[in-house]
Amino acid sequence: MFLVGALLLARTPLVATYLIDVLPSMLLLGLGSGLSLRPIMTLAMSAVGEAQVGVISGLANSTGQVSGALWVAIAASIVSCVTAALTRGVPPSGSP
Repeated sequence: MFLVGALLLARTPLVATYLIDVLPSMLLLGLGSGLSLRPIMTLAMSAVGEAQVGVISGLANSTGQVSGALWVAIAASIVSCVTAALTRGVPPSGSP
C-alpha cells in the first residue's frame, strides 16, 4: 500500500489538484505505514529477551527517525533538481 501511494505521488502532474492528484496517494501512504509499523515493531521486540527490549526499542525508533530524515533529504534534492530543470529559462515571477 505504501509503495502504491509513493508511486501515485511520484506521478503527480506539475499542475495538480489536491483532491484528485494528492489526497489518494497521501491516504495510501498513511494507511500503508500505519498498517506496517506495528507488525515491524512487534517482530523486532519478539526476537530479543526482556533485558534488551529497551535497547532494541530505542534502536528501532532511532533508526526510523534517521531513515525518515534521510528520505526527506533525498526527496528534497530530487524535487530541487527537477524544479531547476523545469524552470530553466523561465524568468522569475515579478520580473518585467
